[in-house]
Amino acid sequence: MRLVIDGYNLMHAMGLVHGPVGPHELTKARVKLIGRLAAAHGETDDVTLVFDARGAPAGADAEETRAAVQVHYTLREEADDYIERRIAHDSAPARLIVVSNDKRLREAARRRGCAAWLCDHYLDWLERAERGRRRLRPRPADKPDGVPPRDVEEWEQIFGDADADS
Repeated sequence: MRLVIDGYNLMHAMGLVHGPVGPHELTKARVKLIGRLAAAHGETDDVTLVFDARGAPAGADAEETRAAVQVHYTLREEADDYIERRIAHDSAPARLIVVSNDKRLREAARRRGCAAWLCDHYLDWLERAERGRRRLRPRPADKPDGVPPRDVEEWEQIFGDADADS
């Protein structure tokens, strides 16, 4: 799955930020979002998460990677302009999914034959995917109560006279 995600749009849709926030709250929200996406997409998907640079961490590089998530901070342009350029220059637009509530980006995606998901639709998909992974995850084996008698006998044979040696 190849996605280009409007980061601040998705953060607002998830309720990670409400109205004006300070830089520390914004950083915490970004870290939480990146962590959830990295866990959800693992190493198999190709995810580009785009943020306007005005909220980038101090001294941030233009890009960083966490699992399948490539985080891009637009240092010299708006995130929407960067995403629109990615859509326009994508070599396989039919395989690209654009996640944004921005009408301009969804229209640009449709013009190129990309899927355009609203953030709520992506969050629904994400929730279903996470539920599926939880169902498939094997349950940890129950720990036995105490040591099995066969092991006790074996240990007594091997170490039974250890007190006599000391």
